[in-house]
Amino acid sequence: MGIEKDIKAKNFISNFQKAMVNLYFTSKWWNQQTDTIFSKYDIQAQHFNILRILSGNNKQPKAIKEIKEVIMDKGSDVTRLIDKLVKMELVSRELNPDNRREMLTMITLKGFRLCETIVAQLTALIKQTDNLTEKEAIELNRLLDKVRG
Repeated sequence: MGIEKDIKAKNFISNFQKAMVNLYFTSKWWNQQTDTIFSKYDIQAQHFNILRILSGNNKQPKAIKEIKEVIMDKGSDVTRLIDKLVKMELVSRELNPDNRREMLTMITLKGFRLCETIVAQLTALIKQTDNLTEKEAIELNRLLDKVRG
């Protein structure tokens, strides 16, 4: 099966265009696969990304600006996403004692456990859909990094 068959297209302007269409199509396919996991917990990929950020680095509290620097979806409304996570008791917020204009966000134990659960399910999904060798995965990463310059 190839991209031509998947999207019923025959003519691409160039192999570069074909690669970009394939990359976009594959990205959307992967999002559909992972969304089935996230939806079980009433969260989106962006919520999980915040949980992952907060669970790393020794679970240290982070200011919203720090989360915005590393979140994958730069267009996300991080404050709104955190509001939902607070409501779900997956993260908590408190005033920064060193800067009273800044809120610090921390992952709760419930949030950390959910993050671990989702990571395990994503790992299983990767193994289930893994058609690449280790060497091919390394090369794919190199090429994707190269595309982004």
